[in-house]
Amino acid sequence: MPIKHLVISGGGTIGFQFLGILEELNNRNFWKLEDIESIYATSVGSFLATIVCLNYDWETVNNYIINRPWHDIFKLSGKQIIEAYYNKGLYDNKIIETALKPLLEAKDLSLKITLKEFYEYSKIDLHIFTFELNTFKTVNLSHDLNPDMLLVDAISRSCAIPGVFMPICVENECFIDGGVMANYPLSFCLQDHPVKEEILGLNYTICKSDPKSEHMENNEHATRNANIITKDSSILDFILRFSMNAMNFITNSIPSEPIPHEIVCKIEESPMFLKESIYSSEKRKVLIETGIHLLEKGGPQKWLKTDDKTLTSLESTFPKG
Repeated sequence: MPIKHLVISGGGTIGFQFLGILEELNNRNFWKLEDIESIYATSVGSFLATIVCLNYDWETVNNYIINRPWHDIFKLSGKQIIEAYYNKGLYDNKIIETALKPLLEAKDLSLKITLKEFYEYSKIDLHIFTFELNTFKTVNLSHDLNPDMLLVDAISRSCAIPGVFMPICVENECFIDGGVMANYPLSFCLQDHPVKEEILGLNYTICKSDPKSEHMENNEHATRNANIITKDSSILDFILRFSMNAMNFITNSIPSEPIPHEIVCKIEESPMFLKESIYSSEKRKVLIETGIHLLEKGGPQKWLKTDDKTLTSLESTFPKG
């Protein structure tokens, strides 16, 4: 039975590892683009979903993700910090626009493409999840429900991490990162497509780093790299850690129905790790390759059986350092 639906969670730098996993499974023909009918995604997952819909070869995707100077669009000034009080965040959605523009234009698509137009191009039913703060509800953005919404606006709403990105405020609505309540939108996919064997899910869970653990001994950056906030942490570290822990807590508090084809990556993530992935092309390369190598090595004893294409749950860790 072919994989027809993808579910991709949010999770910051886990997106790089998801990219590697998607690439390797696609190369193994575990899933094929021509079979994909829908994708349900949140936050960074919505960015990956868009890349899948654009049907680039993996070499092109990796070259863009790894070698693009992302630090150029993530610059932080004192003015941004001061104005964050009124703007309700440090960065606006220009970052999403800048990230998407080359990918769209290389396919002769406009940054102004709507969800309906993007569906007509890809023939994939894309569902992007955000959270509306005033009604305190998860919102499903799709070509059926929001045909005239710009693709970039939908992704911006889904990626608006509280405190980091400015919320998208439209009239009496205020949209923030969909990971607040639907970081892994599997339940929405199952509502529309109840055949579990046709779904491939990518999710993660955070395990706390221990600054006293063996791999952090004699490391001058141990405290900085640990999954903790100290007096030496910056305001950005604080905001990121609060948002990530809050979203992870909520996600783990919501029961998730098991599916046979699901990948759950266990990660040790810190604000410093996120910043390093923005500034270091080598770090991004390592993260993508980590996803690939998990499959090449077979992962744990239970992983991928190529004879009957049965996929079982995977737990892995990011490389240390």
